[in-house]
Amino acid sequence: MDDSSSFKAIITRLKSKVEKLEELCMDVPSEMESKKADREHWYSWHNLWKKAWLHKSTDLTEEEKAKLKEETSVTTRYKALDI
Repeated sequence: MDDSSSFKAIITRLKSKVEKLEELCMDVPSEMESKKADREHWYSWHNLWKKAWLHKSTDLTEEEKAKLKEETSVTTRYKALDI
């Protein structure tokens, strides 16, 4: 009888692990989409930041460049993210 109860315990544990794995597999696609959106948002901000702070572009006026610097400043970004 001990082998039977031990076997049932193993089956129960395995079943709970499979159920947990199924739950995780259901969560992964939505988390991937969320993380992708976060990466795309950061990438967009980062490109604007580089344009404002690093590039010596002549296609922006000084006023436009100053505005872009204000919009992309790290301090402004942290305030917007409540960090």
